[in-house]
Amino acid sequence: MQKIVLGLALIGLAAGLPAAAGSTWVQTPGITQPTGTIITDINGNIFAGTTAGLLKSSDGGASWTTLKTDLLPNVGELHIDRKGNIYIGSGSRLYKSSDGGSTFSVVYSLRDASSQIAGLTIDGNDNVYVGAPSLFQSEVAKSSDGGASWTGVAIAKVDNGLTVEDAPIKALAVDANGKLIAATLRGLFVEKEGALLSRVLLTDQGSNLFMTSLGFDQQGAIYAAGTSSSLSGNPAAQNTSTRIFKRSKDGQTWSDVAGGLPVSSILALTIGADGTIYIGTTEGVYSSSNNGSSWVLLNDGLKQDGRIVWAMTTDAKGTVFAATQKGIFRLVAGANTWTATLAFSGASPSPTLTASLAPNASDSGQNGCSFFAAMRSDSSWLLYGAQGWTPFNPAKPEAFTVAPLASTQATLLSNTALAGLSGTQVYAGYGRGNTAQACLADMVQNQMFKQMYVIQ
Repeated sequence: MQKIVLGLALIGLAAGLPAAAGSTWVQTPGITQPTGTIITDINGNIFAGTTAGLLKSSDGGASWTTLKTDLLPNVGELHIDRKGNIYIGSGSRLYKSSDGGSTFSVVYSLRDASSQIAGLTIDGNDNVYVGAPSLFQSEVAKSSDGGASWTGVAIAKVDNGLTVEDAPIKALAVDANGKLIAATLRGLFVEKEGALLSRVLLTDQGSNLFMTSLGFDQQGAIYAAGTSSSLSGNPAAQNTSTRIFKRSKDGQTWSDVAGGLPVSSILALTIGADGTIYIGTTEGVYSSSNNGSSWVLLNDGLKQDGRIVWAMTTDAKGTVFAATQKGIFRLVAGANTWTATLAFSGASPSPTLTASLAPNASDSGQNGCSFFAAMRSDSSWLLYGAQGWTPFNPAKPEAFTVAPLASTQATLLSNTALAGLSGTQVYAGYGRGNTAQACLADMVQNQMFKQMYVIQ
């Protein structure tokens, strides 16, 4: 019976893993529909494109006002200039509102009406840049007069004759020097003397680079995120890994800070006020507070059936917001009283996984049992202890060791290939009591356990 109770409780728990002690995601009131884009303006207002329309919040997400609904179903891109003008990319058209979102008019249409705008940014001088991801004819246009007129951005020939026109665009940004940067499915391009040139190689260490997201930190450093895929002609032998590049202060080189991040796709990127890197994926959110040396899965509070994170932003107060399949969430510190973290380091696809568990302050020193466990794809269990991983039967909780509760850390895997562990679920938790049976009962009753990670 204990095996059934524990198994069902662990499998059914909709819990994630906080990045920092006590951090969790809290859903903003009333926004539960899929949200594809979110951005903040210079005045601290938050704008979001959802399936319920274009929304605005002036109080940190506590309340929302609907600005526009008839541009849906696709508000693909969203940006606000310094004057408060709102620009929306919807389908093949770019719309502008100069009255706070009451009315919109078309200011640009793509050459290919079947394409969709994928890349919209505005620089410090309110120059507007718009891009499109057509497979064989990407376009980049610039307006210096609020969309009244447009000019094409010059294109430069690069490796093997490939230009940005051959590179489907995913994101645009402008650096502090006014140079345009394009993240594309053929690498990263940077403006130089009026043209877009590849500054991160189109092929990197024998792999294709597929760049999808761009972001800045408080000091203006630029980050570009995406994936790389090996050039092997054999699909079974191809390897896909996450890549996050940070540009050096002199703007000449890009260094990979992805570390051992164990995900295959990145959908969103934002940098916190303290320099923490947050990325949105199809598995939720990962964060790194040490420039990518290690990563922590940050899903506590996100709905388990809606952890696809389409967009992220950081407001003027440093609050991080995530636009997800189930609405908008903000990151709140101090909402949890106990924490379990899983950090990733080393090289993918054979990273090192280090787990940490810190009990509630009021529980520290009390007798109890802490545990790290894993359920394999065949539903068998393993328990981590002094002898490493050993088989574990939840029907026999005497495998738990009773001791005074305290913060603990364990290296669960060390430079281990994850390919053969697909489907394994990693858990952590603790219970209070003077016997293993009492610990287990307390843990299950109070849900003092978390699913930290599912190996893909």
